[in-house]
Amino acid sequence: MFGTMYNNCRHGSQNYELFQWLYYYGIYFFDLPCFNKCSRHNLSLYQALVDLHTMANDLIRPAVTLYRETDPKIDMMAPVTTMNRIAQVACERIILMMNNTGLVKERRLSSMNQVLTYLIGRHDDIGLSGDRGDLYRRKLAEQIFLAFAINGVDHNNVVVIVESAIQLEQETRRILMGSANTRFSAPGVRIDEQVLNILARIAEIF
Repeated sequence: MFGTMYNNCRHGSQNYELFQWLYYYGIYFFDLPCFNKCSRHNLSLYQALVDLHTMANDLIRPAVTLYRETDPKIDMMAPVTTMNRIAQVACERIILMMNNTGLVKERRLSSMNQVLTYLIGRHDDIGLSGDRGDLYRRKLAEQIFLAFAINGVDHNNVVVIVESAIQLEQETRRILMGSANTRFSAPGVRIDEQVLNILARIAEIF
């Protein structure tokens, strides 16, 4: 009986109660007068029971680690960092799309302020009358649609997208510069959710 139960335990059973039963009741069985302790078979069975008890102790022994357990610390500045990255990439791509319109006099625009100057019609361009920024707004909105398939951005609200990208980059950069001492708390960033989604699609950061 003990041999059969030992084989069952050895081939995959990890029942600690069964191990205890085998060990303690096996020791009691050895104390009976009819049990011949000098028998080679009985000594082998006794050794098997001792091995089973050792295996049981190994199974329930707690794991030893060299590292101190610490509570995970949440980086509260992670959303601000993500929004800063969204604003940076969106600004870079807006500048690139404005250059791709082929309408600007400069060989290459290098800042969002230059883009905004063209969109609101305050650039130096002799010969144009009326709203001089309307054509640039339409072309930039067209570039945004062709490049990223974003609906809802047209010449009426593209300036809002550009201004929001500038403000988001400046605000998140200011917050990150002040977070050198701790990242376990972060102030809120005010931005329209729909505008943030549009900037995230332009930056391709979702």
